[in-house]
Amino acid sequence: LALTADGSVWSWGSGACGKLGHGDEANQYRPKPIAGFAGGRVCKIAAGDHHCLAIDSNHEVWSWGHGGDGALGHGDKLRQLCPKRVERFSGQRVCAIAAGSWNSYAITASGSLFTWGLADGGCLGHGDLVDVYSPKQVEAFASRRVCAVAGGALHSLAATTDGAAWSWGYGASFALGHGDDAHQMKPKQIAALAGERVVAVAAGTYHSLARTAGGEAWSWGGGDYGVLGHGDEANRPLPRRIEALCGVRALAAGASHTFALTGDDDAWSWGRGDGGALGHGDRYHRSRPKQLCAKGEQLCLECTERVCRGTSYFLHCSRP
Repeated sequence: LALTADGSVWSWGSGACGKLGHGDEANQYRPKPIAGFAGGRVCKIAAGDHHCLAIDSNHEVWSWGHGGDGALGHGDKLRQLCPKRVERFSGQRVCAIAAGSWNSYAITASGSLFTWGLADGGCLGHGDLVDVYSPKQVEAFASRRVCAVAGGALHSLAATTDGAAWSWGYGASFALGHGDDAHQMKPKQIAALAGERVVAVAAGTYHSLARTAGGEAWSWGGGDYGVLGHGDEANRPLPRRIEALCGVRALAAGASHTFALTGDDDAWSWGRGDGGALGHGDRYHRSRPKQLCAKGEQLCLECTERVCRGTSYFLHCSRP
């Protein structure tokens, strides 16, 4: 899934469940533009395992693909082969979206967080394990403003405007950063980051990341393949700063690999390298960040808006 500067959305790959948005389930071997946004210009995109989300210039939310767990937010379990407007947000201004493997997230202009879809492990943050088929506000943030959100396989992360980082859901491999592997049914502040001002978060299958206002990157959770970037494969129950990086502007997480963009226009990747996922011309795993692009190449400044994670790949776009 890719977003161009003119607001067009393109997709390619497996068409299972209609997740490419072209009105069928056919595979696409080349990028193809998605019609069906009612003439609107798309501003942001997000992709889960089998569903996709978009926000248009009118701040409306669209979804398509697999709907079996309610991840599309249309009040049912039906798949959608083309983008369909999420009516729950009618009259509201949605400014950010994110997709977990089987669930979805949206932040409104007022800082309210809505989640829907599969609730396993408590990853929706509503205090129960009940799947949600239409966007539902996370009441734990009723007195705070959420500014960033991310979804992994079954865990969730958020940052609030006061600089606090939060996590909830499935706690396996220490993905929540609370020092244990307990599940959390509602958002819980990550105490180890209380002294930092967190402005962005990212989540893989079992690992998590946070970016601070000062450009530092922190990681925790499952360390397989070196995905945490600390030079080993150890799990980290608490957040730890990635010493190899500074001036970080954006972070993105795949299932078992990670991507960063730093202030000097360098792109970096690390973690699982199968299938050439890290972009270094080989299939080696890497436990420390390695520069991906030539120094000086200009990359998309709004990386988090135009990058969609995959199970075994990343896509990033450059600017003219």
